[in-house]
Amino acid sequence: MRPWAVADPDDGTARDVWAVRLGLAFLIFGLACRLFVYWLSFPIWRDEAALALNFVTRDFRGLLFELDNFQVAPLLFLWIEKAVYQWLGGSTGWLRFIPFLAGASALILFWDLARRCLEPLPAALALGVLAVAQSPIQLASTIKPYSLDLLSATLLLTLAVRYLQSPQSRVSLVALALAAPVVVVLSYPAIFVVGAVSLVLLPKVWTHGGRLGRAYYLAFNLLGVGVFLLHLRFVGSAGHDPSLPVVRDFMAGYWQGGFLPRQPVAALAWLIRSHVGHLFSYPLPFNGGGLVGLLFVLLGCRSLYRQRRFDVLALCLLPFVLNFIAGAIRRYPYAGDQRIEQHLAPSICLLLGSGLADAVRRLTARIKLAAVGLAAAFVSIGLGEATFDALYPYHDNEAAWARDVAQFVRAKLRESDRIVLPHQDCFALTCLRWQLLPFGDRVTYTKDLAPPTSARANGRVWLLDQTLDVAVVLDEPLARDPFELLSQQARKHWRTIDRIRILTRQAVSNGDRRCYYFCCDLHVLEPSP
Repeated sequence: MRPWAVADPDDGTARDVWAVRLGLAFLIFGLACRLFVYWLSFPIWRDEAALALNFVTRDFRGLLFELDNFQVAPLLFLWIEKAVYQWLGGSTGWLRFIPFLAGASALILFWDLARRCLEPLPAALALGVLAVAQSPIQLASTIKPYSLDLLSATLLLTLAVRYLQSPQSRVSLVALALAAPVVVVLSYPAIFVVGAVSLVLLPKVWTHGGRLGRAYYLAFNLLGVGVFLLHLRFVGSAGHDPSLPVVRDFMAGYWQGGFLPRQPVAALAWLIRSHVGHLFSYPLPFNGGGLVGLLFVLLGCRSLYRQRRFDVLALCLLPFVLNFIAGAIRRYPYAGDQRIEQHLAPSICLLLGSGLADAVRRLTARIKLAAVGLAAAFVSIGLGEATFDALYPYHDNEAAWARDVAQFVRAKLRESDRIVLPHQDCFALTCLRWQLLPFGDRVTYTKDLAPPTSARANGRVWLLDQTLDVAVVLDEPLARDPFELLSQQARKHWRTIDRIRILTRQAVSNGDRRCYYFCCDLHVLEPSP
């Protein structure tokens, strides 16, 4: 195949019908996996709640400022989710619908991308990896912009490949110019893919684009980079609450592991760890999976190079290079976590598919049988994930705990009862704060707790003392005296009649004897005689 040429999915001489059918089967199975997780409707978990609470407390203009709960998200995503919350309600199903739609659309679009970049078998295997990959499936049902990172990257790569396939047509260049300013306000890391596409298309546009094609190409670059810089400069840069720590400083510390260290020895260790960790661990993230994935990615690079598909190779590798540069200058983490590397997932899956197909062809002459074996493995992974999710329908123990606390209170609360929190919003656990939203103005704080009145003579107070501790497995948090949380004046008017503890544990990490203890002590108070 000629340099700078891509595979044509409609070229009958290059098509193996059985491989195409295998890819379509992967596509249907992957969509079913995403729909199943969305249908399970997990209770909202910490990161989701931390972001979603901003849609409750802020208007559209307020989302231009730094977000509460140390969150960062692109503006267009925030506005879309705010509109969903305002017009369709605050159910997690509606708030997760846009990420779900993005995740499903990315998978469909990736099938077109893979067929245009690769031959039928590696294209089908690349789709199989993405179809059952754990992170994209879970993130498609999460109130975060990660699935839009995947969709934005896939869209940009697909449009770029379409142009390389038909440089005489300028439709793809126009589409890129229109898409660039949108994706960079939907996805922060989409700028890395914009840069990669720009570099790969430059030789083709320069030699075959003509004056008009070059104008469209220039518009693509100016709009993409210009809107990105404006968004980066003005969105989230002003502190919403000057009394709170700066979000940017918090995020820099939180993603410290995704930045290149300054010391040479530490930098070398970081480079090795980053590329054998979870970055390439697809479809399942596990210890050692990154090394296996990296080997197949390198095999895929070798295969594409030997086929002289330099365009596909460059489109796959340049986003890594640009992301790495951003990590080196501490602007965006590199290989920090799969969820913030979804813009690299299309490249990883394309290279993995190419590497897997090359390995199959080298190891056996019974290619169809080997492909069926890999397909069975992919389906087993998808079914295993679905079974686990059905048995444990929650992201983590904290999310299930917060749901259980709210359900218990809802079942026991009387019409005249109130719920009192001892902390201000920004210091309470975000999962529990979200679960308490349906109680509306019946939720207050200890500083606002007034003496009982005759109208509320029979009303009780539920004091929710929620804590997060880290302790050894055999320990658990001590119960605090509820009256230590009340003002001196309030103590004279209330007495404790009951206390219920709802406690859950979650391991810190493998081999660590400590646990996170999510504890809620429900102190039930009534007016003193």
